[in-house]
Amino acid sequence: MKQVIILFIIATFSIQSFAQGNIVVEGKSSVKLIPEQLIFRINMSVKDSNYTKCADLAIEKIELIKSQFGKNGIDEDLIKTQNYSIREIRKHDYKTQKSVFEGYQASIPITITTKRDNPKNDVI
Repeated sequence: MKQVIILFIIATFSIQSFAQGNIVVEGKSSVKLIPEQLIFRINMSVKDSNYTKCADLAIEKIELIKSQFGKNGIDEDLIKTQNYSIREIRKHDYKTQKSVFEGYQASIPITITTKRDNPKNDVI
């Protein structure tokens, strides 16, 4: 009789342990991250028919942009230029079937990198 009771107890625990292995839990989770840095990019370009004037105008515009940010309380050390390029602009003339010179274009991309908690981000 003791053997039957012991077998019954072992069988009961075995069935319960097998039943627990079939439990399935489903759900969804999401994680939202707030960026540590904010990066603002401005593509500045100027055009002129003279190469030297185009280059000078581009430098003047960069200085004007930096001074405007400075007047609004943005630190000028945050303002970076990545590269500087001047290219010739040509347009195709369909009447003569030739390329016609139109001038020069200077392009300077400006990047402003700030921290997330900078109170001046709305001004930028």
